[in-house]
Formats: sequence, structure tokens, C-alpha cells
Amino acid sequence: MIILVVEDEALVNMNACDFLVDQEFTVFSARDADEAISLMEELGGAVDLLFTDVNMPGTLDGFDLVRLAHQRWPCVKILITTGGRDPSDLPPDLQKFGPMLAKPYRLEILGMMASKAIGAD
Repeated sequence: MIILVVEDEALVNMNACDFLVDQEFTVFSARDADEAISLMEELGGAVDLLFTDVNMPGTLDGFDLVRLAHQRWPCVKILITTGGRDPSDLPPDLQKFGPMLAKPYRLEILGMMASKAIGAD
């Protein structure tokens, strides 16, 4: 199973990626939405789970990334994380991808939610 982690905070990104690799997922990492879209294109959309933060630098935030990824690759499962807003505060069109994982999160919770999202539990 392939997970793409999109997180601009280097330490959070590294910790999430390392943990998911330890859980035997194949993990790719991006620091913003543009890099994530490029990676998904390179992988031919063969990503099982997009795990993205909401607040990132660049022209697209995590919500924009989810919309674009879901439109282009509708089979990709989505897990959203945020540290800057209420985890239940998803825009109406994204509520099917909720609830968001609140930061700071325990890595074990990330593992559980990722496995559940992609049906690997």
C-alpha cells in the first residue's frame, strides 16, 4: 500500500513517514500541494492514501489538494490533518473525507486511521 504524506513541517513529516514505513507501508513525501500533485502524476495515480495537512505554503492548501486529487484520482483514499482549526470543521464538499486528524496526534492513531481508510486493518 502506498501513502503520500503532504506536510510542510519537516519534523512532523519525517516522524509520520518513518512511522508509516515501520508499519510496512510504501511512503512518499511532499512538502506542499504542487509537489504532491507532481508525485501523484509520476506515480500514475497509484497512491492508496493521501495524508495531507491543511495549512501549507504555496498557492494550494490541503483542502484544494484534496479536491484536485479526488477529481483526478477518485479511487485515492483521503486523510486530512490540521493543527489550526477544529477537526470537525471540514467544508461541506469535503465532509465525506472526515473527520480530520487533529495535531498533535499520536502516531498509533495515525496508523489506525490510515489502515482503516485504505481497508488494510
